[in-house]
Amino acid sequence: MYMIFLLLGYSFVMVLGLNQTSYILIFLVLEWLSWVFSITLTTLSMKYLLIQSYFSLVFLIIIFMAPELIIFSLLLKMGFPPFYNWAITLFKFFSKSSFLFVMTLHKVLPTVFSSKCFSVYFGLLSIVMLCALFLQATDLFLVLMFSSFLHGWWLILAGYSYQKLFWQYWMVYGSVLSLFLMSIAFSSLSLFSNGQTTLSGISFLVLSGFPPFLLFWMKVSVFIILMKSSVYLAFMLIFSSVVSLFVYFRVLCLSLSLSDKNNMKFIPVLTISLLVGFF
Repeated sequence: MYMIFLLLGYSFVMVLGLNQTSYILIFLVLEWLSWVFSITLTTLSMKYLLIQSYFSLVFLIIIFMAPELIIFSLLLKMGFPPFYNWAITLFKFFSKSSFLFVMTLHKVLPTVFSSKCFSVYFGLLSIVMLCALFLQATDLFLVLMFSSFLHGWWLILAGYSYQKLFWQYWMVYGSVLSLFLMSIAFSSLSLFSNGQTTLSGISFLVLSGFPPFLLFWMKVSVFIILMKSSVYLAFMLIFSSVVSLFVYFRVLCLSLSLSDKNNMKFIPVLTISLLVGFF
């Protein structure tokens, strides 16, 4: 019952925060939400609060000294590249439910505010670095982390282009990520177990945005709208999607090679999706 009231309070404050235009009020809302989320982390709460408190100090300094760099502090609080080290170090100790929460509901306000103060320079820098990091991902946890960061940029650019599209993309991504985490609920985050390979592989395809799954069409919608405002960003997102496609395919091939031979029937499907799934 306590957690239900906590979640209701979190949702209420989050909705109020969506309508704020004052940076000070935005700061207070983000701080309150971080505090509520830290309560659910038990042993990690103090470490998470200390990290977020430091980033909040940076946020306040930027508000008064260089408000045009607000996007910098928001990326810092979310752990987006190039400020990803703290997130990688801390999130690997999260439970699957906490990981899902921080990558979906807890990300709403920072991504909405980031879309309102979006900077093309910071966007391109972060996406390019993210692509380089994504190519080096060797286990499922890192793939999930960098995938979430990349989807975060799709969310930011969706909100930057069309606010309604932001909510559509967020709902689809949250549902897909929930499905994926459920499919590996009894597996390790570093490898697929034999009993979960088929289900995890299918949900991995959905999470990656392969056609004809719904997340693919969300990306197409963002790309079409973004082409009208920033061609460079649109093509950078295509490039990042190709990179992520390669990483997803590499992990899936590894999981299939470790699974039963019966699961080899998925290889033709993966090959066809690879040829047409550049989003």
